[in-house]
Amino acid sequence: MFKQQIKKLHLINEDTERGVGSLRDYTKSVYAQIFTCFDNLEHLNISQTSARAYPGVFVRYIPPNAFSSTLTYLYINVGTLTDCLCLLDGHLKQLTTLIVRIYTLDIDSLFNPNMVKTSF
Repeated sequence: MFKQQIKKLHLINEDTERGVGSLRDYTKSVYAQIFTCFDNLEHLNISQTSARAYPGVFVRYIPPNAFSSTLTYLYINVGTLTDCLCLLDGHLKQLTTLIVRIYTLDIDSLFNPNMVKTSF
């Protein structure tokens, strides 16, 4: 019932434990579920209490179709610049506000320049 009604979600990650296992698995099992769970989500704020408390979301491990088509506002902490670029791949065309905090500016070796469309 709530997955239809919730339009605004603020998730505050206060997890200071580094022993959660693989960040890839954590992203898939926690964050991907949040993106897919709420059908009418318009406003999503995923943040940590401090920049070093926990690495950001590794967006590259979330299937592109997992993002809500109704999402217009996104505040997110991401792991790397590569993850930020993954957000700009064209799946979030309805966004009017995007706020990204990047944990590290390194571009991963997994980065493929063809991941990001240049037409806006």
